[in-house]
Order: sequence, then C-alpha cells, then structure tokens
Amino acid sequence: MNEIQLFAVVFALPISLLFSYIIDRWLGDPIWLPHPIVAMGKLISILEKQIRKIAKTPHALKIGGVFLWFITVGAAYGITAGILLLAIKINFYLY
Repeated sequence: MNEIQLFAVVFALPISLLFSYIIDRWLGDPIWLPHPIVAMGKLISILEKQIRKIAKTPHALKIGGVFLWFITVGAAYGITAGILLLAIKINFYLY
C-alpha cells in the first residue's frame, strides 16, 4: 500500500464520513418533503391490497408477490435512473 492509499484509508475516509454525518444532522430531511421510503411503502400497500383482492389461491398470491416485487424494484430503479440522467444533462459533475 503506497502513501496515497494509506492517507485515503486512515485520514480521508473518516474525515469525509464525519463531515457527511455533520451535514446530515445539520440539514436533515425537510419536514415538507416526504421521505422516499414512505412513498414506497404506500405503493406497496396499495398494490398488495389489489393483489389480495384478485389472487385467491396461494399460488396466485406468490405470482402477485413476484409482480409486486418487479413493480417496486422497477419503480425505484426507474426513478433513480431518471434523476441521474437529469443530473448528467444539467452538469456532468452532478452525476
């Protein structure tokens, strides 16, 4: 391990983690903006209710669960990819 790698491991990483923690505690999550996990939970709840209305057998529930997984993971992936594509169009360094 050379000196630069040693510096990064011993000093830079802990300092960046400390600053990240301080900034997060200082700014935090704004009250007016709901957390994305809350939206994901509401989406899962709505979809689960619909799946349970339609699926009556255990096999159908399993298929519905797979469907639910693909929708929630796909939505999270799609929203994240959209934000990153928008960020790179605004400025390369935002990506």
